[in-house]
Amino acid sequence: MNKYIIPLLSISLLFSSCTTNNEITKEETTHPTVSVITIEPGGQQKFQILSEVSPQKKSDMTSEVRGSIQSISVKPGDHVQPGDILMKLSSESISKAYNTAQNNLSLSNQSLGATNSSQSKSIQSAQIAQEKAETNYKNLLEKNDKKRIQAQEIKNSSAIGLSLSTDAANTNLLNAKEQLEKTKAQTKSSEDSAKTQLTNMIRSAKSSINSALNEADSIVGVSSTYKHNNDDYEQNLGALETNTKRDAENTIKEALDAVDQQTDTYASIYNSAQITERALQATSDMLRKSISGTNLSQTTLDGYIQSIYSQLSILRNNLNALSSAQTNVAAIQSSNNKAISSAELTIKNAENNLASVSQNTNGLSQTTIQAAANYDTTISELNASESLAQKEVEAAKITYEQSLSNSYLSSTQARSSVSQSEGSFTQARINFEKLTIRSKISGVISQIPVKVGDEINIGRNLVSIENNEIYKIISYVSATQIQGLSVGDEIQIGAKSKDIIHSISQNIDTVTGKHRIEILHKNAFLSSGQIIPVQFTQKKEYQSQNFFLPLTSIHMKSAESFVWKVENNMLKKNIIQLGSIFGADIEIISGITENDKIVIEGGRMLKAEDQVTIR
Repeated sequence: MNKYIIPLLSISLLFSSCTTNNEITKEETTHPTVSVITIEPGGQQKFQILSEVSPQKKSDMTSEVRGSIQSISVKPGDHVQPGDILMKLSSESISKAYNTAQNNLSLSNQSLGATNSSQSKSIQSAQIAQEKAETNYKNLLEKNDKKRIQAQEIKNSSAIGLSLSTDAANTNLLNAKEQLEKTKAQTKSSEDSAKTQLTNMIRSAKSSINSALNEADSIVGVSSTYKHNNDDYEQNLGALETNTKRDAENTIKEALDAVDQQTDTYASIYNSAQITERALQATSDMLRKSISGTNLSQTTLDGYIQSIYSQLSILRNNLNALSSAQTNVAAIQSSNNKAISSAELTIKNAENNLASVSQNTNGLSQTTIQAAANYDTTISELNASESLAQKEVEAAKITYEQSLSNSYLSSTQARSSVSQSEGSFTQARINFEKLTIRSKISGVISQIPVKVGDEINIGRNLVSIENNEIYKIISYVSATQIQGLSVGDEIQIGAKSKDIIHSISQNIDTVTGKHRIEILHKNAFLSSGQIIPVQFTQKKEYQSQNFFLPLTSIHMKSAESFVWKVENNMLKKNIIQLGSIFGADIEIISGITENDKIVIEGGRMLKAEDQVTIR
């Protein structure tokens, strides 16, 4: 270390070979021999600190999952780049969860595609049925308009005294009978169509019931099929209000029993649907009183709630559609009965008219009355047929709108399932990727504290990487030493290397009680963990105004510190006040003055007033 060169005070060891300012006298005597230094003008300018070398960049790769070491691809000393595979871990649970999530995502996407295809066909079929019903209604109106004109002409002709002949009466009777057959055919067709729609609604409701019950049962675990499906999170279900879980189980069991006993009739299916609706509502109430946990994430719980809500919406829509279809069948049957009764009445009137014409050769009055009655009957029949056709249009429109609604709900549910599966797969993939340990920085493998087959926990250190392109040299200096130092100052590292101060901490380190200085240095001959001397130079205006002595010259007894001063070859005891230590020297704040001769060697066994010989 370069010392005793500060402009204010300088200390020089007095040897036989020193300059004229530093004379060492030697007397041939039997007195104890000591070495002394003479305090001269000047002080300390430079000081040296032993410092530790460490890499600027270091990465300790730790495990983020539990598992075991499957393979190690590197060894200490290997150079790696960011992204390089260092080792692979093995975890059966993580791999299984990843494969399961991947399969579930695939199945969800397949289900979404099948749902969209099925709903598209259903919508297309309902749209065609609606368009056909509207076309039939339009054509019927056009035909009925013509028939009204014809009936009006017949009535007018009768009003001016047109008598009907027996042949005409027979023709009317034949026409009435023909009209009855047509009416029966038309009513049968409309009734068959309404019953077909009812049958379709029964099937749709039945499917919705099965799907809804299956979903609720898979969550609550009532039937033997799903009894153990929720073993991992059963305690989370209805945890906030335990009676909600009991209600859900009871209503699901009641619904399952109803489904087992149901027949493909409106009354049976409607009854099962109502019970299933109560079961879904009870399941929904239970889920909203459930809590998330280790085996039941909030995402999964929200997915269950959304799934039950979707099933409940679909079931209620099917219930409404089923009820509408049944009402439509009843309305059409009632309308058909009226149309047939009207047609039969027309036949009866035609028969009475024929009898009247046959009995009354004149027949004028009776014929006119009969013509008016026939006109009213015809108008009534036309109105009834139009009402029937209009109801068919309305029923087809309801069916189409119901198909659109069911399609939207089914697609929403399927997309929700896909979204939930994607979320689960993303999390599973993140955990799965954690089984592959990759380098985060470029550098050299410095340590691998594990081996193949080791069981590891989260946080276990797996491999350490050091980037030795630039080293970080850490020095700790006292509050006195840090004065006159600043970032950018040049320093000397070891014997030859030079660099500058990179950073100075103004806070005192809690462990060393000193200030931390960092130096970033590029040197191929350094190595991590090495201890090297670093020499700092204080700025002139901050250099110490005190004296510095070697630590070997200081004596400490009880609560005092002192040095031996030599005057006329006799020892004098000088009490001193100590300052900071600088390497092998210590700062003297008070107790010595310029030109004092201070013993630095040979004074340990002496006492005050002893005669000594200066070496």
